[in-house]
Amino acid sequence: MLRHMNKFSGLTALNVCFCPKITDEGVLCFSQLRTLRSLIMGDCKMITDVSLTYISSLTSLVRLDLNSCQNLTDTGIGYLSSLTSLRELVLSFCKKITDNSLLHIAGLSNLVSLDLAWCNLIRDTNMKHISALSSLRRLELSHCEGLTDSGFSHISGLVSLSVLNISGNKLSDTGLQFLPPLSDNLKQLKIGFCRRLTDKALEHVCPLTSLTSLDLRQCIRLTDSGTLPLPSFFLCIV
Repeated sequence: MLRHMNKFSGLTALNVCFCPKITDEGVLCFSQLRTLRSLIMGDCKMITDVSLTYISSLTSLVRLDLNSCQNLTDTGIGYLSSLTSLRELVLSFCKKITDNSLLHIAGLSNLVSLDLAWCNLIRDTNMKHISALSSLRRLELSHCEGLTDSGFSHISGLVSLSVLNISGNKLSDTGLQFLPPLSDNLKQLKIGFCRRLTDKALEHVCPLTSLTSLDLRQCIRLTDSGTLPLPSFFLCIV
């Protein structure tokens, strides 16, 4: 089938999610579809960085989903730097990529949504480069267990964020000090399963007056004393 993809010269969206037998050879077959704007390849576990050399020619892409493509590395992410029109990039569960990929992602200045959830090799070292993505409105960094308070501090400059998911991380109370600068636009905050957080952490949440949804699940050290001062305008505490 993929060998005939070049016949669909007007194709703008392609979803091959959960097609685990697709290989780099298959990706080559549709890399000539220069009109593609959305490409979803989640769980195509056989593709490698070679596929990203082919995808790099699809410069009209605005959405690229590579969720759970677990053979991809930082080298492959570097090939995506030509996709300057990208607005949404999903790399969740790409467990071989590290924070070195942020050096390349930082050049994708039109990104409004970035998903790096469960990328456990991301460390604090290059998190400073995420601050270059000033247009981001959605950021998923849940269960990035290599990150600490220091790494998360670089999120403070992303003042356009409306959705932030940093659940399941090793954050301490002081690690949430980066939150108040996001108060103008942040609508949804997920910090559930951050089991080191105590009531003290919520002092950094209270200034977020635009919040409509707050996820505190499994924050097992929170007590009544911490949650009572939360403003009444938090419409949904998940």
